[in-house]
Amino acid sequence: EKNNVTNNSSRLFPNPANEHVTISFSLTHSKNLSLSIMNIFGQKILEKGIENYSMGEHLVSIDTKNIAPGMYFLKVADDETNFLKPLIILAQ
Repeated sequence: EKNNVTNNSSRLFPNPANEHVTISFSLTHSKNLSLSIMNIFGQKILEKGIENYSMGEHLVSIDTKNIAPGMYFLKVADDETNFLKPLIILAQ
């Protein structure tokens, strides 16, 4: 059984965001994941780095206060796959 976090099994909220955004996801086994915010050109704006997430439900909050308003993508990656979720950041 695959243990990938998929685009369908994850939620990003609030979206649009201003001070922070939270991603929720579920894992059937522990896994190393990296979370990053990319601009529309694919450049990393912010990276949470690789962390080990245990089996179960997760809510990860990312501070977006210092990111300029605009259109971005939250990238979730592991050693096998990655996906992007669209993210809009509003002015403070």
